[in-house]
Amino acid sequence: MTPPGTTSTGASHRISIWLFWRCFTLRHLRRDWFQTVLLLVILGLGVGTFLSIRMANRAAVDGFRLFTDSLRGTSDWIVESPGGSIPLAELPAIREAINGLPVDLYPVLETSMYPLQAKEMDSVSTPSAIKLLGLDLVQLRNIATSDDESSPEAFWEMLENPHHLLISPAIAEAMNIREGSLIEVAVSGTPTTFEVTGILPRFRDKVPLPRNLAIADLGAILNRTGRQSVDRVEVVVPPGAMRQDLIRLTGERLASVLDERYTLNTPTDKRMDGETMTTAFRLNLTVLSLVALLVGIFLIAQTLDATVSRRRREIATLRSLGISPAEIYRLWLSEAILYGILAGLLGLIAGYALTTYTVEAVTTTVQSLYRETSLTAAKILPSDVLLSFALGIGGSLLAAWLPAKDAASTPPAQFLRMGKRIPPFPVFEHPKIGAGMLILGALLALLPPWVSSPGVTVPAAGFATAFLWLTGGTLVAAALLKAVGYLFHLLGKDHAPARLAGSRLVQPTSRHQLALAGFFVAIGMASAMAFLINSFEHTVTGWLQQRLRADIFVSSTGFQGADSGPRMDGALLDEIETMPEVRELDRFRSQEATLNGVRFSLAGSRFDLLGKGQDLLWLDKPESIDLRPATADAIGFANENFVRRTGLSKGDSFSIPTPAGEKTILVAGIHADYARDNGLLLIDLPLFEDWYRVADYETAAIFLNPGTEITSFQQNLRLTHPGLSFRQNGELMEAALFIFHQTFAVTRALQVIGLTVALAGLVLSLLSLLMESGRELSLQRTLGMTRHEIALTTALEGGGIALAGLVSGLLLSLMLGLLLIFVINRQSFGWTLQATWPWKDSLLLAGSVFALGLGIAYGTGRLYMRKWKPDIL
Repeated sequence: MTPPGTTSTGASHRISIWLFWRCFTLRHLRRDWFQTVLLLVILGLGVGTFLSIRMANRAAVDGFRLFTDSLRGTSDWIVESPGGSIPLAELPAIREAINGLPVDLYPVLETSMYPLQAKEMDSVSTPSAIKLLGLDLVQLRNIATSDDESSPEAFWEMLENPHHLLISPAIAEAMNIREGSLIEVAVSGTPTTFEVTGILPRFRDKVPLPRNLAIADLGAILNRTGRQSVDRVEVVVPPGAMRQDLIRLTGERLASVLDERYTLNTPTDKRMDGETMTTAFRLNLTVLSLVALLVGIFLIAQTLDATVSRRRREIATLRSLGISPAEIYRLWLSEAILYGILAGLLGLIAGYALTTYTVEAVTTTVQSLYRETSLTAAKILPSDVLLSFALGIGGSLLAAWLPAKDAASTPPAQFLRMGKRIPPFPVFEHPKIGAGMLILGALLALLPPWVSSPGVTVPAAGFATAFLWLTGGTLVAAALLKAVGYLFHLLGKDHAPARLAGSRLVQPTSRHQLALAGFFVAIGMASAMAFLINSFEHTVTGWLQQRLRADIFVSSTGFQGADSGPRMDGALLDEIETMPEVRELDRFRSQEATLNGVRFSLAGSRFDLLGKGQDLLWLDKPESIDLRPATADAIGFANENFVRRTGLSKGDSFSIPTPAGEKTILVAGIHADYARDNGLLLIDLPLFEDWYRVADYETAAIFLNPGTEITSFQQNLRLTHPGLSFRQNGELMEAALFIFHQTFAVTRALQVIGLTVALAGLVLSLLSLLMESGRELSLQRTLGMTRHEIALTTALEGGGIALAGLVSGLLLSLMLGLLLIFVINRQSFGWTLQATWPWKDSLLLAGSVFALGLGIAYGTGRLYMRKWKPDIL
């Protein structure tokens, strides 16, 4: 009978809540606090890993946005040239195009300089290359801030100083310099000295300025560098009631008069371009970060399954008292929600703690592979908080589904007959379902990628295949436990611990299967990523050996491969080329271009040296390097990413605008290139120089005459050209591989996290199994088994789970590795890799994980036996 004014349903809910808090959860949480804390830490780590990668990806996008906004944020239109520079003589024509409109034009020179004392700088706090802007400081006087800002005489005195320079606070702090200090730098490879005449503010219109920014007057920079061009012209429309109409009219006027020598963009275009380029990279990291969360979900299921076993008498009693299966089901889900809420909170803390590492690693990779960006601190947004709790609660509910269903559907009498060993979940007894998922995944892998935007493809079917193989593989892997159990029986005929451990594995509980599932996923993903990284490194090393055949390689000091890095003045290379020791000198220069909305790099290199001093790694070799049909202005050699992004193939022709007019290029050959993933098309260097009127270069390769002592010649070059970097083959190979390992730093960290979570899951599984085996332990002690032998039995039981997880996980890693190499990687980045299985790493991983599994299992059993109290037989 229910109290007056209360429905029976309401009373039932209140009883359920009371049972949940008083009898069903709190008492057990207090008793098993260590397992509960360990579980929450593991699941929180999974949620935190995903959140940190999410925040790092957002920080990378924000870095593009902030870098663009801080340099171009006040602009409404940006006039640029496909050639990369606009001659000073052509600036009046741009002004004439908008004659009569009340708008302001700001020519900008943007280059990079490298402090020659950079070895003394903190490489973490300040990037090695400093972005140098040449601006009309008379127009932008409000940017300059110094102690004498209010004095007009001081301002004009600063401009009269041809060596003046304004630097960011971060540079001043990292180099320990202040106003009046001299700074020696290399600009375009030429050493020069600036005097610091002011410190820039940290913000411009509430937008943080890049930490590696320096500014000087445009005229002074032009005189110092000898340049006769600017990089762009920014158009600013003043505020007012007609501002939007004026912006539109200005754009229409510029678009109508600008020919193929110019492009018209907005700061938003630049931001979107940066975001689009990194889409595939950021998506792959996000998917990989879910592995730790997936393993955590298996652990939640494992823990809740253990509670079903430990509370079987309570469940039977509640069912006998009339508590319905639905109420029991809700009780379990309520406990899962509690776990999820706590895991979500821990995930927020762990995610924020991990972002310091992940943001720096992701930003470093973005700058190496794509273009310059700002190192932006990650921020926790309300959406991150909601996502953290959604992942924690959603993952817990998903994991609780099978244990809750088992607890609610089992009759009370059957619960009392079971004993403490809960039989396996029925789904794990159907490996044919898992085999079907494996086959379905293989069929999905044959589907083409999803095209999210021009030139950007997402391997959606490949990710679906990975998910099906991970989930279906757990069902197939469960069958291995019995095989390992029979193996222990066979090998340990006269060894009691081996036979006892084998008998438990021959009849595994659901706990064994869930622990195996966590191991299976973690080992499979970790080994698959090792497979991918090893294949990538092997392929890139072979490619570098093919490309790096010159004696000495030259770049501007501080150049690390980014398209926006500091370039070298061509006059310096002219001096080197005339030296008697030099046989040939090849220069490389790239320029961003667009074809049907797809951005790619058009570059120049000497074709007459191909097959002689150096060569490309051909995938589809041209019939003749000198062959040029009358219908084309040039032949081009495309890398495979260019072919994938544009849809062109060997023998196709296309036209692009250049400062020298529209030019037609025939794709004559396809080669492999792993330096960039935005597409690369090579044309002969003399044609590139003629089309784009370039006077600076990114890299150069020096071929010496026979008999020249390379090291001494290299030292001589370093003395005569201190603003340039000269490296031999081995040195450049070492630098390239360093950048390669930096690129995969986040991936390796995710591997370690996944394996750590799996080993922790083994501890949880064995602890719960030991706590459920009181009568068995008492019987074993009565029969004469020592504590060491009982701990050894636990070790072999845990080792059997680890062995089954290793065997099935390594098979999964082979499948996933091939999927990553030939489907996901190719559809995301367009790179063909040579599949190379990391035998040494795999054996080391297998041996170390198995040894850790045995050691952890033995230690768990030994520790438990110290605190164990015998049950009454």
